[in-house]
Parts: sequence; structure tokens; C-alpha cells
Amino acid sequence: MPTYRYRAITEQGLVLTNKVESASKQSLLRALKNNGLMPITIEQVAYSSRTQRKKKKNITNIEEIMKNANTAEISTKKESTVKEKVNMYLSKTEKITTRDVIIFTQNFYLLKKADFNNIHALRTIIDSTENYTFRGILEDILAGVEAGENMYTTMEYYSDIFPFIYINMIKVGELSGSLTKSLEEAVTYLESSTKLNRKIRGILIPNLVQFIVIFILLIVGTLVTIPAIQGVYDSFGSTEQLPKITIWFQGVLNGFIKYWYIPTFILVAIIARNIILYKHTKRKIQFSLF
Repeated sequence: MPTYRYRAITEQGLVLTNKVESASKQSLLRALKNNGLMPITIEQVAYSSRTQRKKKKNITNIEEIMKNANTAEISTKKESTVKEKVNMYLSKTEKITTRDVIIFTQNFYLLKKADFNNIHALRTIIDSTENYTFRGILEDILAGVEAGENMYTTMEYYSDIFPFIYINMIKVGELSGSLTKSLEEAVTYLESSTKLNRKIRGILIPNLVQFIVIFILLIVGTLVTIPAIQGVYDSFGSTEQLPKITIWFQGVLNGFIKYWYIPTFILVAIIARNIILYKHTKRKIQFSLF
């Protein structure tokens, strides 16, 4: 059964963190809400082929959750330690690629074409899936199907894995009873998208590398070559000067070097603002689920 790590707020204003097993993300969301908890984040913990994980207690009541969880007042909540962050990172993820999704969709299409029902097809694919993170997601989808939900309902929780258009193709197929046809179209869509992305990368990456090399040469030339040339002029007693635009650009670079902390501060502020906006938007989306 998939294992999830969650953070939630109790009615008393405590932030609670815990790791539990649940049939699916939806059932965990319902269980938390029924126990008076407002989830902040829910993440599926990746499977590990090397270690045997201890079984975690499933949610039964708020008292039992509070026994097994770490809590802290919201106003005095401390940041995670380096050790906790490292453990969180190591437990997380074996990367899921577009190729994994394509192979899953191809296999699912072939099994549906052979008249497998959704549950039997998913179980067959799960048994042959080598990516343990992706296997956990497929087991979550299977749990939802076994509970009477449509596949696309669970896939919507994994929109970072399954593209929006892909999910809607599956939705149309399930609701119209033509899932096999939708899976065939989804395979075509994924393969064409992959080819297009590969072509775009093939065009952008060489040009980006070329631009960076030219920019580096321009900086080196401005900081090293130009002063050397000007020094040659001065050594001969020449009154000739380099072009004004060249001298101006040299002055700009020298200003950046002298006051390096100003552009650095601006760059850090922009990055921090974008991170805060991202987290705020993500939290708003999570709370809107309830």
C-alpha cells in the first residue's frame, strides 16, 4: 500500500507531520479532514528496493495521530534540520520520465485492446514497472479504480507527471466508454510532444552555448584586451582613444565588479519573490481541494 508524508494543521493551531499508509491520496485527504485536520502538503514517499520500510499505522482517530506525530505551534515552528532535509531528499524520488509514461500508456493500450479490464491491466503493468516511484503512483491509481473512481480522478493529483492534455484524453475516454481509443491517441500525443521537445532542445542548446561563449569572450576582451590596447597607445604617447561605446561598456563592467553586491541583491530578491509566490499559489491550490 502506498505511503504518504503529510503536514496538516489541527483545530488547536498545531502543525503536525506524520507518515502513514493509505489506499490513495483521496482517501488520506478524507481521513485527515474527518479527523479535524487541515492538510498543508501531502507527498507520496518513494518505494525503495534496498530497504524494508516499517509499517506505519493508518489514521484511526485524532488522539492516535497526535501520539505518533511531531507537532509545533505555528507561531514558533522551527525550520527542519539539515539531517531531516537530507533524509527527506533521500526518501523521495526516483525520477519519472516522459518515457515511463509513454511505456505505461502503450502497455495499457495493448492490454485494453486484448479486452483486459482496468483493474487487471493496471495490476499487470504494476508488476512489470521497474521505477518504484512510478509504481507507487500506479498503485494509487489502482486503489482509486478499485474504490469505484475513474482513473483520471487520481491522475489529476499527479499533474506534474501526467500532462493536462493527457489527463483530459483519459477523462474523455472513460466518460465516453472509448478508453482504448483515447489511450492510442495519448500515445501519439506523448510521442509527438517528445519529438518536438527534442527538436526544440536541439535548436536552443547550441545557440545558448554559443551565446554564453560569446558573452564570456566579450567580458574577457573588455576587462583584459581593451586595457592592454589602450596601454600600447599610451606607451607610444599617442592621443588616440578607443571608441566611446567600448570605453562606456568597459565602465559599466567595472561598475558591476566594484558594486557586485547590488546586482547580486536584486537577483536574490527576484528569486526569493518567485519562490514565495510559487509556495503561496501552491498552498492556495491545496486548500482549495477542501
